[in-house]
Order: sequence, then structure tokens, then C-alpha cells
Amino acid sequence: ISKGSLSVKVPDVRWGTLKEAREAMSKVDLLIDVRYEYDDDNPKGTVIGQETAPGESVKKGETIVVVVSYGPEP
Repeated sequence: ISKGSLSVKVPDVRWGTLKEAREAMSKVDLLIDVRYEYDDDNPKGTVIGQETAPGESVKKGETIVVVVSYGPEP
């Protein structure tokens, strides 16, 4: 087995939905951990950030933290 098969590039899931983010991470064998923040500029349910930069190489099975908008603060 080559070393290349043990790592994958993190997809860019920003600005999509949480469902789309889960699907994109699953395709490359990554797990997802969701954090929520209020955001005045993006509707509820939009992925507004991710802690691991898109394109970064990580080991398969790693957990990638994504930040999802709660929408505007009440």
C-alpha cells in the first residue's frame, strides 16, 4: 500500500449546506464535527467555515470541524 492512499485532501465545504458537507467529507472517508455560530450574513444551516483548510492533506478517518450558521442572533 502506498502512503498516498492513507491521506486525502480536505474538500472545501464552505457556503454549502450541512448535508452537502457531510456527503463531501464522506466521499473522501473523513468524519465531520459540527459547531454552530450566529451569523448575520448567512442563512441558518449554511456552512460558514471549517477548521482544516480546504486542500490540506489529512489521514483518512480524521474528523474535520465545520462551523454552521444559526442565522442572525435573536
